Amino acid sequence: MKKIILLSCLLWYVCPQFTFAQNTNPDIQNLLLGKRWGLRYFIEQTNNLYDTLIRVHDCQNEFIEITANGRFLSTDLLKEGRWSLNGDLLKLRKSSGGKYKNVRIKYLTKDSLVLVDDEVATDVFIETYKLCDLTDTTFIDTREIKEVRKSWGMTVGGQTFRGTFVEVGLANAKFEWNKVFYAAHVAVEAAPWQNNYGISANVWSEDIALYGMGIVSYTDFQDAIVGFRPMLGLSANRLLNQTWTAHIAYSYTFFLGLKKFDNINQHAITLRAYIPFSNSVKKVRRIIKQGVDY
Repeated sequence: MKKIILLSCLLWYVCPQFTFAQNTNPDIQNLLLGKRWGLRYFIEQTNNLYDTLIRVHDCQNEFIEITANGRFLSTDLLKEGRWSLNGDLLKLRKSSGGKYKNVRIKYLTKDSLVLVDDEVATDVFIETYKLCDLTDTTFIDTREIKEVRKSWGMTVGGQTFRGTFVEVGLANAKFEWNKVFYAAHVAVEAAPWQNNYGISANVWSEDIALYGMGIVSYTDFQDAIVGFRPMLGLSANRLLNQTWTAHIAYSYTFFLGLKKFDNINQHAITLRAYIPFSNSVKKVRRIIKQGVDY
């Protein structure tokens, strides 16, 4: 996005520091509390350059609302969180007590608010808000519409090295808006021709490369062994249509104990496909900027 010096931002961000210094905490709370503030601009500051990442007008979905009972609502935190104020520092915490974010109030009037996230000095974010009129149905959002696809599906595949196994499994998966695929998976591995059977639980992510890990147990119905299995591979995810995917992976299993079976793969090459049978799709708005999700 074109880098520009925003005159309006300078007026709201630099000059208002003097305005804020004249306000006390009671003044701030009287102006801030009990109102819904709608986001208008989300700006990234790097050195003296300002990049407007978002221009938005949507009081129903892009807002922050701070109440007098020490709680707040926001776009990303629809359940109530907690807030506290220390000078110009507004600390926002999730309902669980975890950190949501810390921002500085740089400008505040009865209908305008500027918050600055400057915890990382090299990458400062400025959020400008206007007081919401809840009857206002104006909608503006400059972000692109993307899809997040969640699904349940089956996996089919096989592995080979010392022995050959077929695999059938069940996975809960998600294709993120940037097409990265995540899966949690349980599978049965079988080689009936050599009387070896296994069960595994795995998690992995794949884009062009695949990274994952799993726990596996094998038996011949007389003895059993358990192992930990990291895996690394290549995925066809980017070549397919974001409903199904396939990959090839190398794995090495670290077995617990000294017991080993002759035909169990410690090294293994696995070919696996994921085929969904149940899908749900959610529309999200995202900025595509160096892979960062805003």
